[in-house]
Amino acid sequence: MNTSPVTVRFAGALFELAREKGAAAEIDRDVEKIGAEFSVQSVRAYFADARVPLAEKRKQLVTLGASFHPLTRNFLSLLADKQRLSILPELASAYRRYVLREKGAVEGEVESARPLGAGDLAEIAAALTPHFKKQIVLTNRVEPALLAGARVVVENRMIDASAQGRLEALRTQMLAARLNPN
Repeated sequence: MNTSPVTVRFAGALFELAREKGAAAEIDRDVEKIGAEFSVQSVRAYFADARVPLAEKRKQLVTLGASFHPLTRNFLSLLADKQRLSILPELASAYRRYVLREKGAVEGEVESARPLGAGDLAEIAAALTPHFKKQIVLTNRVEPALLAGARVVVENRMIDASAQGRLEALRTQMLAARLNPN
């Protein structure tokens, strides 16, 4: 969930421009399409490959952005001009944080030993909402090493309810306990 500061700045600039020009819905959709496109490993590899000339990458961006709002197309062209195409894989997630912040929501991640369904994620989010005083949008990441339970990370805070975390907390308590000399 760590995003480079450069990506955050560019995403913020695009977000503000979209709101200023009254094109928020269109540009939000465009950025989601960019995110979907760059979620594919072969696309990320193509744009990261230094052997591929910038002119070819520009052509691919023009093809990708053919149905995009003019502001989004100009943004993609600016990224190419500034040689900042490396931010494209993270752009959608950085931009999504601005959209969520506008709605008074935050993004979080639940690590669990098995995949969680939408209902499970909604239940966890509802339980955490009073604690953070914001709506929480959770995604799930499977972490088989947890064995049982879950860890939740929201706004750089972790709530560890995993079996491993609970055992470690118990161990710490036992080591800190005073021994009765009787």
